[in-house]
Amino acid sequence: DSWHQYGPAFAEVESDWSFGVSPGFWQANIADPRLDRVDPAVFEQNVINMISKTHVQWHLITTFNEAGEGTHVESCPEWSSASGYGEYLDALHRHPESSRRLA
Repeated sequence: DSWHQYGPAFAEVESDWSFGVSPGFWQANIADPRLDRVDPAVFEQNVINMISKTHVQWHLITTFNEAGEGTHVESCPEWSSASGYGEYLDALHRHPESSRRLA
């Protein structure tokens, strides 16, 4: 058994069972962001930090397409890239997790 911490208001969130990264958190119904949009280079370093945590069961990216929370990493004009995927997905593509078995 395990669980993961949902913590989109933190650029990195780590527990004994999970490690998550967030590109930002600004819910559509609040005036100010709880986490300003993280620079893509900082997000990439956070991804590297996450994949180095091989002892945890959950590696989480908050989120692919949750625009209502301002946590999405899918491509959009604000962080477009030559690949067409956008800077955040490019960072994830540059640092794939290797296959590993959990005991």
